[in-house]
Amino acid sequence: MKVELLKNGLSIVDLSKKVSIDPSYSNQIVNGKRNPSPKLAKRIAETLGVEITDIFTIEINKEAN
Repeated sequence: MKVELLKNGLSIVDLSKKVSIDPSYSNQIVNGKRNPSPKLAKRIAETLGVEITDIFTIEINKEAN
């Protein structure tokens, strides 16, 4: 998800504001420490201009490594 943030020129704080969540929670999601709910994942995906499955695919790939 970090790559998508960079592509969109967004910081974690920017993303947090756009999807109405606390920056510390957003940081945990971006760094793979927490998983977003499906509803939040949809908002994040829409904000980043990606498919919701891209958000979950990234998380699954991190767990596989």
